Amino acid sequence: MRKDKSGKGGTIINIASIYGYRVDQYVPVYQASKFAVMGFTKSLGNIENFNEFGVRVVAICPGFTETRLVVDPKTVIKDTKFKEFTKKQAWQTVEAVGIAAVEVFETAGSGTAWLIEGAKQIEQIL
Repeated sequence: MRKDKSGKGGTIINIASIYGYRVDQYVPVYQASKFAVMGFTKSLGNIENFNEFGVRVVAICPGFTETRLVVDPKTVIKDTKFKEFTKKQAWQTVEAVGIAAVEVFETAGSGTAWLIEGAKQIEQIL
């Protein structure tokens, strides 16, 4: 995709999570990996990199989404506490995340990250 390598440019959408910038006590390893995705996105997506290579890099940060990942999550705290915690979150469907991801693709600047939570309008973060 890189323009300096005869490409036409393009877009990379990294999948982070609300855990890329929010912290709680339940899934520290997952949170650490999502913080890494955010740092990678902001660094690789820096405007100077975009201007040189023509590749836009953005991150989407979905909140709690109805997927198989949340059927039996592994946490460091008792599962009952985590289940109570998750009941209070703004849940959304995979389809809602897909629709929001298309909007991010159509509008987002390189190096930005976007919250997708509770099937509400996307919101730029960080």
